[in-house]
Amino acid sequence: MAGYTALASRVLGALKEPSHICAMKRIFGNLFVLAGSLLALFKRAS
Repeated sequence: MAGYTALASRVLGALKEPSHICAMKRIFGNLFVLAGSLLALFKRAS
């Protein structure tokens, strides 16, 4: 549990910088666009 706490602390510290927040928004935005595109192309097997 101490390892998870240390990792969470480092991640939280990194997310306070505006450049990291902007990069995270871009990454997750692109992932949502990709997921939406894949869902739009998905066809059900009959």
